[in-house]
Amino acid sequence: MNQLSLGHISEDESRVQLDGQTYAVGDIVPFEAANPYFELAQVNDEVVGFRLGLGQARGTLSGEMASFSGHLGLQLEDASGTAAAATLYDATTAATNYQATHVGLAGATTDCASGVQCAPLTNLKTFEVGADNGDGTVGFAKDFFLAFQEQAVDWQSLDGSRTVTAAPGVHLNLPTAMTIDLQTLQNGIPRVRTEYIDRGLGVF
Repeated sequence: MNQLSLGHISEDESRVQLDGQTYAVGDIVPFEAANPYFELAQVNDEVVGFRLGLGQARGTLSGEMASFSGHLGLQLEDASGTAAAATLYDATTAATNYQATHVGLAGATTDCASGVQCAPLTNLKTFEVGADNGDGTVGFAKDFFLAFQEQAVDWQSLDGSRTVTAAPGVHLNLPTAMTIDLQTLQNGIPRVRTEYIDRGLGVF
């Protein structure tokens, strides 16, 4: 992921941001983070992985994502408006959580080559990290973490209610509060402004 940024710069003083507040044009809309943690995974007294995480996270994450290994907490709506968890794919339309390059709806009709229900991850340049409260507001995500492991590891959620399986290598657990339709996926989500000076990098 190139040009990684957390938080952004307000361009619309009337827009209600993820934290429920409005910001004057030019103000920084912060990425909120609390309760950081560091955890090791051991097998037979040998360290096989570690992760860095945040017990609370909310805000925008932007970048040029060429490929993705991990879990992407994105909801996609089909043509009927029914939402389902997005599925990650490689370029051959094989579902994968390892070095995925595309995202779309699960099912036999998904075809990343035609782009009918699938689009390259490069279409999504900004993600909204957080938890959907179900009432139009966004709460803090509890499982935002980056892990590195030399073998598959079942990382436990902080409250112990579930596990997140990470394959060998790098794993980014990216919980989002986003639900988008297929048309938005195809059109793409532009990057929010993350710099004050235009350096010609598409981040202004």
